[in-house]
Amino acid sequence: MAESDIGYMHAFQVYTGKEFGQQEKGLAYRVVMDLCRPMFGSNLCVYMDNFYTSADLLRDLHIRGIYACGTVRSNWKSLPKDLLPKQVKLQKHQYKVAQNDELTFCIWQDTKAVLVLSNFHDPLHVGQVNRRTGADQNAVEVPKQLADYQKYMKGVDTCDQMIGYYLLHHRSRKWWRRLFFYLMMVSAHNSYIIVKDVHPEVAKECWPKFQDYIEDLLEDLIGDTRANREPPKVDCGGRATEHSLEQLYVKNKVCRECSLSGVPGQRKGVTKMGCRQCNTPVHLACQSKHIMRMLQ
Repeated sequence: MAESDIGYMHAFQVYTGKEFGQQEKGLAYRVVMDLCRPMFGSNLCVYMDNFYTSADLLRDLHIRGIYACGTVRSNWKSLPKDLLPKQVKLQKHQYKVAQNDELTFCIWQDTKAVLVLSNFHDPLHVGQVNRRTGADQNAVEVPKQLADYQKYMKGVDTCDQMIGYYLLHHRSRKWWRRLFFYLMMVSAHNSYIIVKDVHPEVAKECWPKFQDYIEDLLEDLIGDTRANREPPKVDCGGRATEHSLEQLYVKNKVCRECSLSGVPGQRKGVTKMGCRQCNTPVHLACQSKHIMRMLQ
C-alpha cells in the first residue's frame, strides 16, 4: 500500500503460499481489508488492480469509510451482465456506465475493453485521458472513475521501480535474506521521500537522485569500520609474500587444507583454485586456514 504520487510505502504483506496444502479463499479481499484497517473512517481513496477489485469488497470498504476504485475482471460476480464485453459491442473510445446504490460500473473500449468499478464516483462525471493517434497525443473523454484510476494507480509501481533499481538479487536458500534486503531498500526509499519533504533545498543540492542518497547513506552506515586485521604477509622462500588464490588447475584437485585437517570420514573439498605462491590446491573456504598455517 503506497502513496499514489511519490510512492511512499505505508504497509505491505508477504504472501507465504498455501496453508495445509490449500489455497486461502478470499485472499484478495482479506489483504485489502488488512492494509486498509488503520485507515477506516478516514475517507481515504484507494485504487487497486483487477486482482483485488470486487463488488463485495467495495461495498464493505464504503461502509467502513474507505473510498475505492479499481479495474475489475469480466468474470467477477455482481457485474451487470448486459454491459460485459461479450454482450455489448462498442466502437473505439466509446463507453457505457451503470450504477447500483453506491457502486458505479463503466466499460470503455480502448484497444480492448476496460472495466472499472468504483464506490464513490458520480456516473455523470467525465474526465480525460491521453491516447496516441499516429504521432500525436489526443485527449479522449472517458468516465471520471477511469480517468482517476489512470492518474492515481501508480504509487506501488513507482515504489517498486525505485527499489528495483538497487535491490540486491543474490540467490540464497534463506528466505529471510531476500525479505531483509527488500525491507532495507523500502526504508531507504521512504527516508529519501521524508528528507525531500522536510529539507527540500538540502535534498535538491546534495541528493538530486535516489542513487546519490543511497551512496551517502551507505558511507554513513559503514563509517570508520575496517577489517579486524589485514591478510598476513608471509615469506615463502623468496617467492611473493602475499598468498592469493586463483584458478590454477583444469581439473578438480583435493584441497590441501582439507587433507591436513585429518577428520575421519569427512569428505575432502575439491577445487580448481590454488595458492599461486605455494602452488598448492586450496579452496576459498580454507584460504584463512592456509594463511595461518604458513605463518606458523
